[in-house]
Amino acid sequence: MTSQPWITCLQSGMLIRHLETRYPNQASKIDFQQIMETAESLQEIQDAKGFLSDPSNWVPLSVFWELIKACELASGDKDFTYRAALAYYENAKTGTPTLLETIVLLLNDVESVFRPIGDWASAYTNYLQLQSFTCPGESQTLHILSKYLPPVDPVFGNFRLVLGNFEGIAKLDPSVNTVTCEEL
Repeated sequence: MTSQPWITCLQSGMLIRHLETRYPNQASKIDFQQIMETAESLQEIQDAKGFLSDPSNWVPLSVFWELIKACELASGDKDFTYRAALAYYENAKTGTPTLLETIVLLLNDVESVFRPIGDWASAYTNYLQLQSFTCPGESQTLHILSKYLPPVDPVFGNFRLVLGNFEGIAKLDPSVNTVTCEEL
């Protein structure tokens, strides 16, 4: 039996904040209660938007995918998740940073920050494996592998959200020149 895929509402909150900031008129039209109703166990939550914005909460991946679709439709931007993740970390430079962002800013070393990335994956989801490594002779290059576990297939919005998180965190370090991602 395969366990139900879940994701932290840190990620859904990221999407909601970006939608409200960039597309306030469209954000007010989203029915968050309907999005929550895609999971039968979450139908009784009174403040769906508040629940989805609280980083200490978790939702089934099906709810998150519905939120992604609603945000893409409202914004007209198929790359919405990527832009939302980048905007989240861009705000760390001007607002109060989260614990993770504080660590990145204090260490000022992307490799040290990404070394425990496997633990991060389990803190964000139960369907994503992450690993970082360097290769001999590539002292300026850090590689990060991302693998979705069954029954989850990488969909565009989900994949771009992971990419946006990687790039956003890495760009907090001023020594980082470029961040690229390749799908293998």
